Amino acid sequence: MALLDSVTELFKGTKDVLHSVQKLNEENEQLKKEVLTFKKAQLVNVKKEWMQSVCNINGINTIALISDLDAGSVKELAFQLKAEIENLFLVIGSKEEGKATITILISDNLVKEKGWHAGNLVREWSKEINGGGGGQPFFATAGGKKPEGLEAVLKLADSLINNL
Repeated sequence: MALLDSVTELFKGTKDVLHSVQKLNEENEQLKKEVLTFKKAQLVNVKKEWMQSVCNINGINTIALISDLDAGSVKELAFQLKAEIENLFLVIGSKEEGKATITILISDNLVKEKGWHAGNLVREWSKEINGGGGGQPFFATAGGKKPEGLEAVLKLADSLINNL
């Protein structure tokens, strides 16, 4: 009974606690839908920004930057860009909640032609963020505890591309 009294108090003394909980649940679902809509709109804008940041270095379309997007959103955008941009070498460093994530995506043709392996690169570069990771030849991620190391990761990516 004490639990019910506490819940009733949370709902400002309402007589119909069940109705209040149902209403709160409906509002929560509506807010989730709105957040998802805003997130999709944000991704469209971020994708445009990333596409505008493409640098062609030695014939390789490179995107290397630091973002505040979560790892799932970065992955989603990376695969969209892979389908739209040839010869893509993408390195995204993400900062979220005091942690760092590195995402590397390499077009299949570059994996074959250059012998690059995203999993090996991310494993090596993740040392800069006090982390670890791995993955496939064309896509890999790593997480770490040192977001300030992401700038060094971008320098490593730049060095790889510019020293071909």
